[in-house]
Amino acid sequence: MEPRIAALPESEGRVVTAEPIRRSSVTNQKELMGRLKLKYSAPSLSELDTPEESTPSPVPEAAQTALKRARSCDPIALQEILTEIESPRLSFRCEADFGSRLRRTLKNGDVYVGGWEDGKPHGSGTYTWKDGSEYTGDWYYGKKHGRGRYTWPSGALYDGEWEEGQMKGIGEYESADGTVYVGSWLDDEKHGLGIKRYRNGDVYEGLWQHGKPEGPGMYRWTDGSEYNGEWVHGKMQGRGTMVWPQGERYDGEWLEGREHGRAVFTWPDRSFFDGVWRQGARHGYGVF
Repeated sequence: MEPRIAALPESEGRVVTAEPIRRSSVTNQKELMGRLKLKYSAPSLSELDTPEESTPSPVPEAAQTALKRARSCDPIALQEILTEIESPRLSFRCEADFGSRLRRTLKNGDVYVGGWEDGKPHGSGTYTWKDGSEYTGDWYYGKKHGRGRYTWPSGALYDGEWEEGQMKGIGEYESADGTVYVGSWLDDEKHGLGIKRYRNGDVYEGLWQHGKPEGPGMYRWTDGSEYNGEWVHGKMQGRGTMVWPQGERYDGEWLEGREHGRAVFTWPDRSFFDGVWRQGARHGYGVF
């Protein structure tokens, strides 16, 4: 079972600090906009290229450069205007969300840096929970959605697709002990086609359902043994073939991980037993 994914606080709007990643004397975006509106006045950037005849001195080149850089509504560039522009003629308009690239520390200790809209993470960003969990990737109004990477305090990590806050789609999960799964996910569980490589070297390749092997799949042990057949709830069940390193082979029915039902067992010298098995052992009549 994968570690539990930390949830966002109920209210993302409770912000303790909202300051640009690059600190400066101006940390409040409303204050910044207010100061700009009071200090500078000019119709548009296009007019800066041809100063009015009544103006004796041209607009400083540094002022024009800073203002053009700020047209993208970058909050860092806006702060630089306060120090780079000296002319009282300048002003600009920007309707972008000035909180879109701010660092936010919530009351519960979590920290978020990235896109922000309607009081929630939106776009791309990094959310760090106070327990050490961290998600970096795409957000959609407060939910992990798109492509992203999640790390747990234990060292486990998931890198892949998300939908509505859950691991869903194609992704790679590496547990703290080094076990790696690459494949399909649904609602935070392995689901669909995938490959799991265990720490000890064993490998399972096949279908998964709700986090367990289900349906056709192949399991290979490090000693060379290999099972190819049906699985139910993570156990060999149905029809399948097991081959051992010494050359023995079992073709037949399985129940809860053990030989059970009609099957043919073949030894390396090609002798065989065709009969019934029960709970992993020959049972009743058979043909040698």
